[in-house]
Amino acid sequence: VKLDKCERGHVFVGVTTARASVKTYVGGDKNGWGLIGTQALWHDRNKIRGDYGAPFRTGAVVIATLDTNAGTLSFGLWKDASPPSDGASGPLSPSQGMSLMSSPRKTSSHGAGGAVIEDWGVAFEGLPLDVKLYPAVGLYQRDDRASLYTVSNSDLLGSGKS
Repeated sequence: VKLDKCERGHVFVGVTTARASVKTYVGGDKNGWGLIGTQALWHDRNKIRGDYGAPFRTGAVVIATLDTNAGTLSFGLWKDASPPSDGASGPLSPSQGMSLMSSPRKTSSHGAGGAVIEDWGVAFEGLPLDVKLYPAVGLYQRDDRASLYTVSNSDLLGSGKS
């Protein structure tokens, strides 16, 4: 999920069942599990944890990984590993973001170009294995905007060759 505009961190990212309410945030009922940009994990209208991961705002690319075999949901942050040419750091341009979507690495290789994923680990365990879960984003501020992208396991894991 690329946060096109999120100035206060009030965007939820997560998964829901088809029965989740659209009148609440992601994690605002028993059918959703969500992370807000202020580092809190929510499920069934309860804050499960308030110090998970790192804050995210405009320009961030949040990675959500659902393991449907284990019933877990993990999050991380997509980062550009190559130093910016002008010495400034900032959000990815749309063309940079799309070109990086094809070849991230889970760890940095100290100065090599490309993208790395800052893995925050498992956020939720015990997700239902007998229902379909769907990606979900909840926007709170009037002008917040987000874009959803799909990255396959083969993109993340590579071919296993050096």
